Amino acid sequence: MKCLIGDIFGMQEAYVAFNMMTEIGSLPTIETYNALANAYARGGLFQEAEAIFSRMTNNAGIQKNKDSFDALIEAYCQGAQLDDAVKAYMEMRKSRFNPDERSLEGVLNAYCIAGVIDESKEQFEELQSSVTVPSIIAYCMMLSLYARNDR
Repeated sequence: MKCLIGDIFGMQEAYVAFNMMTEIGSLPTIETYNALANAYARGGLFQEAEAIFSRMTNNAGIQKNKDSFDALIEAYCQGAQLDDAVKAYMEMRKSRFNPDERSLEGVLNAYCIAGVIDESKEQFEELQSSVTVPSIIAYCMMLSLYARNDR
């Protein structure tokens, strides 16, 4: 069977393969943890993504990097945990990682889903100042927000 992102069975297979790595003595790297967390994030399985990062930091002694925070932000957004998405973003900033387009769009997505116009506008402006041109996705998020709020 194929392992497809968003497919629960595929993610379970990925987790089994991940556990087999440690059993045969191949220690996962931060990239390994991030890859598994990204699979969970795309499926909105924020609790599973949290568990992976907890295992990474508590058991393996590996600290989160920017990609780890991006995966958490996406997992929280996909799982409708919008406050947690913003908290992960703030923790990323506190950890002195500079957000990129993915990070900024992730938080913009959380604000837009929550329907908070002022925060969304502020985040969009930060995105505009950080990248040459915001993606079409960022513009669509803002259009959707304005449409839902009769603006």
